Amino acid sequence: MILSFMKSIGLHEEISQRQGRAYSEQDAIALLSEAKGLGVNMIRLAHYPQNEYIVRLAEQWDLCYGRKYQSGRALI
Repeated sequence: MILSFMKSIGLHEEISQRQGRAYSEQDAIALLSEAKGLGVNMIRLAHYPQNEYIVRLAEQWDLCYGRKYQSGRALI
């Protein structure tokens, strides 16, 4: 049996350098590159539906992701 440990962070869809919401593919690459740089293999997408680029790139980069919206309904 192979054990896999999850190292995770909560990810808000915000770009701090411009103080706004991430919306482009370049923004998604920047956010996920920071996460990968920290050595995580899972991200929690926080509070609201993320843009499509975040989800597609997370899948391409083999990052697990989970979502939980403010309604309390968890989607994984």
